[in-house]
This record gives sequence, structure tokens and C-alpha cells, in this order.
Amino acid sequence: MDGVGEHQNSLSQEQLECLERIAVSCEAQDRETVLTIIHEFGPYDAKHT
Repeated sequence: MDGVGEHQNSLSQEQLECLERIAVSCEAQDRETVLTIIHEFGPYDAKHT
């Protein structure tokens, strides 16, 4: 997961917060997938890179 996603900033704040809550309870493989979605579609922020 490097660089800025093509669809950066596509998620609403509500969607982003929901995905972050879901990621905490996922198993490792699913957590990585959720974090990839956040990285691709969420805001450009160092904490998500």
C-alpha cells in the first residue's frame, strides 16, 4: 500500500469511521483488505498510509 489512491477522498467521514471500526474486529486477512479500502478511497492522511 503505497502512494495516493486514484479514488482518494471518495469515502464520507461516516463511511471511513465505520470501516475503521470494522477493521478492529476483523481477522488479519480481512483487516488488511479493509485497510486497503480505507487507503484507496479514504482521505490522504499519513496515519492511513
